[in-house]
Amino acid sequence: MRPSLYGIVASDTSFFHKTPILFALYLHLQIVHSYCAAAVKFLPDTKARQKRMTRLSSIEFDKFKKHLPRVLWLWLPLFIAVALFSIDIFLPSNTAQMLYQENGLIETGQAITIFMAAFYALITLPKILKLSDPFLTFWICIACFGCCYIAGEEINWGQHIFGWQSNDFWMTINAHGETNLHETTSWLDQKPRLIVEMGIIISGLIFPALLKWHPEILPKQYRLIYTNTNYVVCAALFTAFKCADAAFSVHGASPFIKGAELLESFMFYYILIYMFDFYKRICKEATRRSLIHTP
Repeated sequence: MRPSLYGIVASDTSFFHKTPILFALYLHLQIVHSYCAAAVKFLPDTKARQKRMTRLSSIEFDKFKKHLPRVLWLWLPLFIAVALFSIDIFLPSNTAQMLYQENGLIETGQAITIFMAAFYALITLPKILKLSDPFLTFWICIACFGCCYIAGEEINWGQHIFGWQSNDFWMTINAHGETNLHETTSWLDQKPRLIVEMGIIISGLIFPALLKWHPEILPKQYRLIYTNTNYVVCAALFTAFKCADAAFSVHGASPFIKGAELLESFMFYYILIYMFDFYKRICKEATRRSLIHTP
């Protein structure tokens, strides 16, 4: 019999005592695991449950690494880092400001990136609905909502493209008089941003480490959504720039012209490669299930 996660922790608690952050992550995973297990109980029969709860082997999970070519997970993030760092450090201030301004090169690139991520999320949705998997449906609905919200906010829901003037309502509630929600309250800007930033650090750095050295901690039936080592480079670059920006911000300064915009470039690219990878995983999973249940 496969040992329970509680049994694993009970047998070796020293690891978690030394790393309280991972222990907190483990507790959150247990909560998610409990809710998903409860949801699956409403499925009609055992065969249906087995159909919906996929336990991928380590070999099958490792095959997901082939979904992202090296240029996407290594060279392109490095290129983005060098390009943005060069813009901030070496270009004249006026030129750099032009690149960072509304509808400038950097903001336009960010908008294209997150719209591509939203596209992959939306075309993944109908494929998951056909799988009748409650957890994956919940997961892709969050992804679709998040990507579409970020994409819409990034272009002020079309205001940057069509150039309309904000009415009195938006002029009153919006800090910059624009047609968006994230500048009306921190609950629609800083709080969601913090969740995304934590998600990148946890999924891009902690999850790959756990899967390498303590894979028994993470439930196997959710391996379809787990990240792998392909995400480490982008997450590490994001974390490095985030720490540098935060360290200088303590002293009321920043090494970057627009630190928030620089970080968004990595955030949006990370979301894009995840949605592209996840789309390919679901396509493969749909094919695998169709072959299993074909008479």
